[in-house]
Amino acid sequence: MRDELRSLVVKGTQTGTYVAYCVYGLEGEEIQKFGQYDIVLAGDNTRLAIIKYTEIDFLKMNEVTSDFSRSEYSERFEFSTWELSPYGLTFAPDLLLIYQTFRVMDVYRDRV
Repeated sequence: MRDELRSLVVKGTQTGTYVAYCVYGLEGEEIQKFGQYDIVLAGDNTRLAIIKYTEIDFLKMNEVTSDFSRSEYSERFEFSTWELSPYGLTFAPDLLLIYQTFRVMDVYRDRV
């Protein structure tokens, strides 16, 4: 599933994603910032693309719009389930999310 999602990002089909806010705290990660660049890695840690975050926002799961659902390009409930289950957490309609939209800035074409 992760390789499929990476492919959608590289092709520009997926232009947004979200992460449960609580996961950042549990993993000790920093939240991305507007204008920040990130590298999309393949399963073997080779570079696939560079993305730039164009929007970072916070909202609850039950506030996700249909436009955002299309940009995320996956089933929200399934995504939340596999993201939360390793931490013993469960889905809730008021789960706080970090909503991120991004644009592909460069693609390592020899690896796509």
